[in-house]
Order: sequence, then structure tokens, then C-alpha cells
Amino acid sequence: MNRFGSRLWLIPLSMLIHNLEEYPRIVAYARRHGVGIDRRQMGIAVLLATLLPIPVVAAASQQPTNRRRMQLALAIPALMALNAGTHMAQTIALQDYSPGTITGITVNMPLAIWLYREALREGVLTAPELRQAALLGCGMLTPAALILLLLGWLIDHLLQPGSV
Repeated sequence: MNRFGSRLWLIPLSMLIHNLEEYPRIVAYARRHGVGIDRRQMGIAVLLATLLPIPVVAAASQQPTNRRRMQLALAIPALMALNAGTHMAQTIALQDYSPGTITGITVNMPLAIWLYREALREGVLTAPELRQAALLGCGMLTPAALILLLLGWLIDHLLQPGSV
């Protein structure tokens, strides 16, 4: 693993920090704004969101010259930076603090910028490849959120007594 590959491990760490801020208050926040979310299902979704980047980062950090793996790993910080933007927009539009805004602004956005600058500086990816990674990450935000919530619902129902 090269130096940049080891830096990728900041991605799952930043997601963990963000999710630890967001999860305890997100269900109440959503309900205040008319979105009914089940706490257990949301917990499963957040756990999956925290864990799923680990194999992606592991694959990229073990083969840092594999440009596609690196692009996929670097799509995650772009997704998280856009997520921070949605938290800020919700906080402003709803005039109610959106859980996750602080870590989005102070952890996820700076990490995304730093990783992209370092990847470019060290020649890990070219500028066009980084743009593709950023677009991929931004494009994944809504589908990923919906899929994670669906998986949270499904896993919760499968774990219910008598469901199998």
C-alpha cells in the first residue's frame, strides 16, 4: 500500500464520525418535517452506509495503481461532500439544524477537497478521472440513500420473529 492508499482509510473514518453525529437525532428531525422513518430500520441503513465503504477502500488501497478502483473509492468523498451540501440546504430551508451538518462541513467537505488535491498532485488520477469520480459520487447519493433505506427495511423485517 502506498502513501495515498493509506490516506483512503480516512474515508470510512469520516463516514463513521459523520454517522455518529447524524444518527442519534435524524429520526426525530425527519419526523418533525413529515418523513416517517423507523429508528431500527434507519440504524441498519446507517450501519450499512458506515461499513460498505470499507471493502471499496480496501480494494483501492491494496491496488493503488488500479485507476477504476481508485475512482470508485474517490467517488465516496464526493458523495459525502454533496451530502454535506444537502444538510446545509435543509438547515437553511427548514430553519432547523439538520443532524450531520457540522461533520459534513468540518470533516467530509475538507476531506474530499484534500483527497482530490492530493490524488491530482501525486498523479494517482488525472483531472478528467477525478471529475468522473466526483460525478459518480454525486450521482450515487440519492440512489444509495434509497437503497440503504430499503435494505434497512428488508433486514429489519427479516430479523422479526416468525418472518422466515
